Amino acid sequence: MSVPGFDHVEAGIPCQDANRVRHVGAERVVAVGADGAGSARYSDFGATLLCEELSWWLADRLSSGDDLAIADMDEALLRHWVEEGIEFVRAKVTDEACENGGDLSDYHATVVGVLVDRTGGAFFHIGDGAGLAAQAADLASFVLSPPENGEYANETFFFTQDDWRSRLRFLRFGPECDLIALMSDGVTPFALAKGGQAPFAPFLEPVARFLDQNEHDVAEAGLLELLQRDGLRAISGDDKTLVWVKRTNCA
Repeated sequence: MSVPGFDHVEAGIPCQDANRVRHVGAERVVAVGADGAGSARYSDFGATLLCEELSWWLADRLSSGDDLAIADMDEALLRHWVEEGIEFVRAKVTDEACENGGDLSDYHATVVGVLVDRTGGAFFHIGDGAGLAAQAADLASFVLSPPENGEYANETFFFTQDDWRSRLRFLRFGPECDLIALMSDGVTPFALAKGGQAPFAPFLEPVARFLDQNEHDVAEAGLLELLQRDGLRAISGDDKTLVWVKRTNCA
């Protein structure tokens, strides 16, 4: 889910985060999260369009992939799918920018997404935010696609930049990972340990237990309340996206 940050609510700014989760058959999931740049005029639209269209594009590719397991797909194929999808979205954004008298930079957004099936999965990532795959029973066993910033801490990279292909990263994880999470940089300060290179168990473990023990509607309401809790204000006033995928029957 994506919720507006405290700073945005107080300033009357719309949430510039977005996410989309799509199920492909009984065993495959595509999830995409995006964080629009605060300095870009239409970044909320850019983030939303990116999540909607890229998730649809990848779900369509998976559904026509002859049941090939993600573990058996080489990175060149995955990269081709994601790059095609992002180019498709960039073309749509370019058309929108022309109508509004702007350019691609008005729609800047980062992206972190994942393709998952019974054999494991793969993250794709541009910019900050993070993708985490771990064993829920032991968060010390994890695979992390970490934030990538520029020369300065408040800089990052966007799908709307000319060099986006060189910033597109992939990272695989195996079937033993039953907890998969995508998060924007409004969540990473308290979901990742200091330095942003490992999960922060005191936050993630209680969340994992709560989501595992409750039905979807209750779990979703609890997660919403958590992300809007006033106690997080001092840690992050930014918009917050947290997408949570729990796999069952893992190896």
